[in-house]
Amino acid sequence: METKIDKKLLKELLRDQAKLNALEAGGVDNWEFYYEALSGYRATVELEEKVEETVQELAAIILEGVYEPSERGGGYDTRDENLEKAKVFLLKFINTEITTKETDHENTSN
Repeated sequence: METKIDKKLLKELLRDQAKLNALEAGGVDNWEFYYEALSGYRATVELEEKVEETVQELAAIILEGVYEPSERGGGYDTRDENLEKAKVFLLKFINTEITTKETDHENTSN
């Protein structure tokens, strides 16, 4: 899969990366509240990574049993049990995320 990015956006991202590197080299990560200021960002990145992994795992589960149900060119189908496995897997992921958020909220409230 090919990914395209606008040259202007790429240039901005590279500048932002260089700026962050310069700030960290200058010791900004030693500032008081540095890590607290980034907590929302880190939580978002962690969730994005978990969702990406989950989507890949779901695709593997669903596509595991893909077959061509009729004559060639008739399309593809998946087995119902694979869809059920995918649903169970996704529900576990969601419940884990909800539980984690509730635990984190309780810990910060105390």
